[in-house]
Amino acid sequence: MDYSGTLRRGWDITWQNKWLFLLTLLPFAVSLISLPLSLLNGAVDPTAAPAEVVAFAGRSLLLACVSLILSLFAAILTLVTHAARAAGVARAARGEATGFGRSWGEGWRALPRLLGLALLLYVPLIVLFIVAFLVVLVPVTMASLSGDPGQSGIMAGMGTVGVILFCCLYIAFVLVLILVGCIFTFAGRGIVLRNLGVMASLRHGWQVVRENFGQNILLALPFGLIYLVLGLVFGALFVLLAFPDGFESAVMTGNPMMLNGRMLLAYIIYLLPAVVLTTWQGATVTLGYLHWTGKDVLGATTTPPDMPPAAPLM
Repeated sequence: MDYSGTLRRGWDITWQNKWLFLLTLLPFAVSLISLPLSLLNGAVDPTAAPAEVVAFAGRSLLLACVSLILSLFAAILTLVTHAARAAGVARAARGEATGFGRSWGEGWRALPRLLGLALLLYVPLIVLFIVAFLVVLVPVTMASLSGDPGQSGIMAGMGTVGVILFCCLYIAFVLVLILVGCIFTFAGRGIVLRNLGVMASLRHGWQVVRENFGQNILLALPFGLIYLVLGLVFGALFVLLAFPDGFESAVMTGNPMMLNGRMLLAYIIYLLPAVVLTTWQGATVTLGYLHWTGKDVLGATTTPPDMPPAAPLM
């Protein structure tokens, strides 16, 4: 696979179809709307009258519900725009006519199956690891609260084992989450570009990941490095904006309203490069998917015998 050629072609398609940036921006914009809601909330005054405490609790509950609704809407919008970008890039790579409205419609039609795929992949994973964390943490916590001074050595040993197990579970969770994310990425493209059902797309996504694991890593490596640099730069920028007088000073004397306002400013500054990078990466992954599953957009067309043929985009 020509990695540099795929990266260049991904950027060319992205730049020639700038409406792809708008698709990426939409979920970010919804998340941005939910951030100012924190400005409307604050800490309750411990000396406040009961009526004021009740009013504060009601307002906090309302803001929490609005934030939850916006988060769910942003998640749904992410699925739709993810599918729309894949459809748009695939059409552009094949030399077909494409555009914002057409791609949006294709993404919207794929939403029910994408929701089913997301629930099938992520809900059991989250439940499994919550149970695993509880199995580790509950016995350790109960042992640490037993208060038997004669068992201090045993307690220390159990504490160390608990920390080690917790770290191992966390690392395992991150690794499995990355693998599931890769499967979802290609299974989702199977839904959008090959019109597969949920279970068929799941098998298809796993097949693509399994057969092209090394190439996946090589294609993702440049973006991982860029994300790392971007995270370090904007992490430092966030610290400078949110804690201009130092973290300890902000905790002891800082104004939460000002802190939240600076967080919002840091997020807005982060938004532009994040949208550009996410769009470029999505286009590049779609080109890689087309190459691995039978349509080499950088060269000759090939069709692996055990891959289902690509369905025409509706």
